[in-house]
Amino acid sequence: MSIIAEQPAHAAAIETILDLAFGVKRTAKTVYRLRVNVPPIAELSFVNARADEVFATIRYWPVSITNGETALLLGPIAVARHRHGEGLGAALIDHSLSRAALLGHSAVLLVGDAPY
Repeated sequence: MSIIAEQPAHAAAIETILDLAFGVKRTAKTVYRLRVNVPPIAELSFVNARADEVFATIRYWPVSITNGETALLLGPIAVARHRHGEGLGAALIDHSLSRAALLGHSAVLLVGDAPY
């Protein structure tokens, strides 16, 4: 298993993981309105996969804050149910935040459950 850049071939697997994690009506959530007509940041979109099987996904989106500054909106992040508890989500977060820092990003927002 390894963390790799998200590819178009991963799209169906990612959608399945997200639907199972957040429900098929997930796109009706408020946070999705921040993503309308805004693509995720490709350099920060990763999957944890082995061969052609995707086990976890993470994406970031640009958001504008005051004075023309931008921040990253983390999410969604999700792990396939049969792989919960293996640290895949934490590994994706660590990997992607390190990459974001290397790219010069200094602010990250997370909308979701308090434990995150």
